Amino acid sequence: YLQSFRYFDGIEKTVRTAFAPPQASKAKADAWLSTFRKKLADKDGSAKWFLVGVQVRRGDKVHHKGFSSIYAPVEWDFYRAGMKLVADKLADREGNAKVAFVITAGGSMGSNARDVMEAKAELEGDDTGDQVRGFAEGLDAYTDYALLVAMDAVVISASSFGWWAAYVSVAGAKEGLVVAPRDIYRPSNVLAQGFKAEDYYPPEWTILANNGKT
Repeated sequence: YLQSFRYFDGIEKTVRTAFAPPQASKAKADAWLSTFRKKLADKDGSAKWFLVGVQVRRGDKVHHKGFSSIYAPVEWDFYRAGMKLVADKLADREGNAKVAFVITAGGSMGSNARDVMEAKAELEGDDTGDQVRGFAEGLDAYTDYALLVAMDAVVISASSFGWWAAYVSVAGAKEGLVVAPRDIYRPSNVLAQGFKAEDYYPPEWTILANNGKT
């Protein structure tokens, strides 16, 4: 899938430019973010709000027996741990810093409504304190991609979509602002034998076990 950062050594800027979101999708994402930022300003207009994208991959990898036997599950505790890691890192940047999570969910054919529903059930929170959660609903995959690329930090699932969104984002080249799961394939699957996380993920990214443990 050309998803090793090593392929792009020395041409990172060119690759990130080539894989930037289409302008129409970026415009949709910008409109969504404008509405979301107004909500944040209403909550605390004096705060410096950092945005963290959370890319939840569900769909066939979870609910289809054939695919779920191949791919390692990414547990909800992974997302929670990743969200906490990057939120703590961003909160330390400024005294008035607060964090808002932009959560995308997908993987199902046709509609991602079930994926979003499952993500809400596990990650919704209560928007109290210094954190807010927003769910990207009713958007197409290109707009979800554009949202994730625009984030200050990104927590991704085990997916090509998430890998590219994180790599192209500003966060992708910065230390500790992308969190990713260690395993893509189940150890019992033959594909796991050829997978090396150290070749797949850039060294700046933080890698956690799929259950959220370090």
